[in-house]
Amino acid sequence: SKVSLFADVHVKHAHSFLENSLVSALEDTSKRAGADALIITGESTGKEVSEESLQAAYKFMKYSQSPIFVGSGANEKNIQKYKKMGFGIMIGSAIR
Repeated sequence: SKVSLFADVHVKHAHSFLENSLVSALEDTSKRAGADALIITGESTGKEVSEESLQAAYKFMKYSQSPIFVGSGANEKNIQKYKKMGFGIMIGSAIR
């Protein structure tokens, strides 16, 4: 049986010594690290992904065909937007 690897890119509780763009990190994590799916998050638990990051991830997802999940900040107000854009959605703190 196959195990899929979902990798968080620009993890909300970590800081990199390198300044790399979200697209660069998505590409590196997808190709070099071999992630089956990628996760983008807001700056902290429950905060939405910035519009800039959302658009960059959307463009990357379309040309790379890599599945991307929104892993922070999804709630009843924005879930349809993420769904229409084709993102997978992970919900945690919004249902507490």
